[in-house]
Amino acid sequence: MFKRKVFIVFGATLMLLGCSDNNALDNSNNDTNNDTAPVRYESKQEQNERRGLTNQLSPEQDGSPLNEQTDMEDNFTDPYTNEEAVHIYNELMKREEIMQAQVASTEDRIIVSVMFKKQHFNHESKPNGMDVENAVREIVPNTKKDIVVYTDNIEWDKRKNDNARLKDRQNNE
Repeated sequence: MFKRKVFIVFGATLMLLGCSDNNALDNSNNDTNNDTAPVRYESKQEQNERRGLTNQLSPEQDGSPLNEQTDMEDNFTDPYTNEEAVHIYNELMKREEIMQAQVASTEDRIIVSVMFKKQHFNHESKPNGMDVENAVREIVPNTKKDIVVYTDNIEWDKRKNDNARLKDRQNNE
């Protein structure tokens, strides 16, 4: 009986010590354990002051993207947007069957992505990639670049629908 009581008390003590926080057993201060650093957000001016840089920026020049004045004729947003790409884009957007276009121009190719207006579901009358490629060749006739065209015209759906119609006709006969 005595052994049973000792075993229960020993087990309970072991359980309480095993489930306790490791730092609770230490008599040290919890603030001395700095494994993490707090996140602090600074403006460009605060960073410069902290670093000791004397270049004081005015509020108009603080590097904020809202304050930057960009001239779209000279500065483009990415390396693939240039005068040629903007010219092709503007000419493509004048066409009535094109809802949205995106053009990128590199040294060796012109990449055009086009969304057509959804006027009807007749796939045969909808423009395709070859029509857009011919239009781009008309816009820049002297280019020797490859023209790659991506459209939203899904050929797979057309073929799947044609195949379903063919099977329906065969079943009805």
